[in-house]
Amino acid sequence: MKRGNSTRKRLGHREQTKAGVSFNPLCFLRVLSAPMLNRGLLSLQAVLALLFMLAAHTAQAQENRASGRLERAAALISDNRTAEAEQQLNELLKGKPDDALALNLLGTIRAKQGRMDEAEALFSRAVRLDKELIGAHMNLAYLYLLKGLPDKTAFELKEV
Repeated sequence: MKRGNSTRKRLGHREQTKAGVSFNPLCFLRVLSAPMLNRGLLSLQAVLALLFMLAAHTAQAQENRASGRLERAAALISDNRTAEAEQQLNELLKGKPDDALALNLLGTIRAKQGRMDEAEALFSRAVRLDKELIGAHMNLAYLYLLKGLPDKTAFELKEV
């Protein structure tokens, strides 16, 4: 009798998943693998597959958090809350020092602060990391225009 309840719980979990409830590999791993491993029903390949799904889920969650931080930082910059935006970006860059979008936004903050050389270095680094990042090229072009460097301005605009 106990075994039937366990099967119903697993089927109920699958039905919920089909109905649109988000899949949680960690929950799936806990619910299915422990009893099945004890009975020898779960192969090593299945465990590895579940662990791979868990790693992919974790990586996606981290990417979503980084994306959320970038969006918050951009909104804070728009609201002239540069200190808060800078804090968000610095936290993000600690974990991902080569994030071109974060470097571009940090360059925007430096330009707003009048620290043009630092802004130029950040925009240039962002462009080196992602040559197709239009925002960084546009920011460099505008910065070069402000510095009175028309040749460099034209070059960056051609890159867009």
